[in-house]
Amino acid sequence: MWVAAWRSQCRQVAGIPPRSGRGGGARLPREGMRKAKFISAVLGAVAAAAAAGGCAEDPARKVQSAEQARRLEGLQELASENSERSFAAAAQAISHDDVMTARAAVRAIGRMPQRGAAPVLAKVLAADNRPEVREEAAVALSYCAAPEAAQVLREVVRKDAAAPVRAAAAIGMGRVGNLSDVELLLNVGDSDPDRLVQYQAVGALERILGIGFTFEPNLPEDRRRLTLEKVRESATVRAEVLRNRPAPHRAKGAAP
Repeated sequence: MWVAAWRSQCRQVAGIPPRSGRGGGARLPREGMRKAKFISAVLGAVAAAAAAGGCAEDPARKVQSAEQARRLEGLQELASENSERSFAAAAQAISHDDVMTARAAVRAIGRMPQRGAAPVLAKVLAADNRPEVREEAAVALSYCAAPEAAQVLREVVRKDAAAPVRAAAAIGMGRVGNLSDVELLLNVGDSDPDRLVQYQAVGALERILGIGFTFEPNLPEDRRRLTLEKVRESATVRAEVLRNRPAPHRAKGAAP
C-alpha cells in the first residue's frame, strides 16, 4: 500500500492527473516521470536523514548502559559535546563501580577544564579509594590552567599512598612548570621510597629547568645518592639563574 501511496504523491506533486482505473488513465509523460523520480529521491533522502537522526542515542544514556564499551563511547561523546549537561553527566560517572568507566569519566572531565574541572579532579584525588582513578585525575589536573592545580599536585606527591599516583603527580608538576616546586621535587627524588617516583621527580625537574640529568634510579644506593647530589647541585644553580633572569622586554603600550 505504501508503494501505491508514494506513486500517488509523486503524481500529485508532478501535476499528473490520477489514474482512472485499472489499466486506464493517463500514463506519466517523460518530463513528468523525470520530475517524479527527482521528487522521489528527495523524499527518500529526507526520510533517511530523519531516521538516522531519530536513531542517534543520547551519550548521557550510553553512559548508563550495562555494557562497558557503550559507556566508554558515551563518555568520549560527552567530552566532545563539552556542555554543562555533558560535564554533569561525566562527573556523575566518576563514581561508577567499573574502574575503566571511572577513569574515562575523569578523562572526559579533564577535557572540559573551563567548566570547573579542577575542583572535581581535586575531590577525586582527595577522596576516591581507587589508585587507578586517582592516577588518571592527577594527569588530567596537570592540564587544567587553574590556580589550585599546582597545590593539589604538591599534596598528592607528598602524601598519596600509591606510588603510581605520586609518580603521575610528579609528572604533572613538571608539566605545570613552577620554579617554586624545584626544592620539593629534589626532596621527592631523594627520599621517596619508590624508585619510579624518584625517576619522575627528576624528569619533572628536567622539564621545569630545561636541562638534562643523568639519573638512573636502579643504580646501587651509593651511586644513586652521589648522582642525586649532583642533580641537586645543578638544579639549585639553574633555578637561581632562572629566577634572576630579567623579564622579557615589553614595548611601551604593549598588552601585558
